Amino acid sequence: MYRSLARALVLSGKINTTLEKAKTLKVYMEKQISIAKRGTVPSRRKLYANLGNARAVADEIVRYVGSAGYIKIVPLPSRKGDAAKMARIEMVGWTAKEKKKEEPSFAKAAEGQGKKVKKAVSRKVTAKKPKALSPSKGKAKK
Repeated sequence: MYRSLARALVLSGKINTTLEKAKTLKVYMEKQISIAKRGTVPSRRKLYANLGNARAVADEIVRYVGSAGYIKIVPLPSRKGDAAKMARIEMVGWTAKEKKKEEPSFAKAAEGQGKKVKKAVSRKVTAKKPKALSPSKGKAKK
């Protein structure tokens, strides 16, 4: 459970969870950050193992260690349904990695040439029914 919380925290920068989970996750993440600070190949492999072989998550932790490396817990109001104490856990100094929006390949090709881009139109393919075989008119019946 803490592995998936850790992955979500690294990928988004902050998550809302119960206060008890946040406290435990803070300890877990600080251990992972201290492993990442070593910067050796075995330490990176240890990160992969601890975070479920998620290479992207481990690379984000290594990138984060260079910028800040601290975790903070911000208390939130209690949850309505069961009145559990809630908290937001954040990585201090963390900046989100920009996700690139990819354009369709036909738009990229026409963009530099100044041509209008036509959208692909799907055409409905209908199968033709075979013609019924009819007896030829010239043959005599037996």
